[in-house]
Amino acid sequence: MTRYVSSCFITLLVLFLWRVEASQRLADAPSASSQAFCDADIVIRAKVVGKKALSNEIKYDIQQIKMFKCPNQVIHAIYTASSPAACGVTLEINKEYLFTGKLETGGCM
Repeated sequence: MTRYVSSCFITLLVLFLWRVEASQRLADAPSASSQAFCDADIVIRAKVVGKKALSNEIKYDIQQIKMFKCPNQVIHAIYTASSPAACGVTLEINKEYLFTGKLETGGCM
């Protein structure tokens, strides 16, 4: 092999081995969404049907479509901080979302 072909071959081999190792690490690590599901008290798919600004938070009225976790409870509203700086989120009316979160009162039955 010429020196150029040998150099290209070694470079490609190193890149291939690096890619295989990186793919293996990603496959072994849990995804952020599966970790969020495990850590949550409740996981639901819902459509936002209304919005009301309160003093320090926003109340979004929702229509529950599917309950994935905590199936004995019906959720009618989601509350979030009114400011993004306080980890508040802005949701769109008539759009569906997958919500994961913690319950403040009652808990799952």
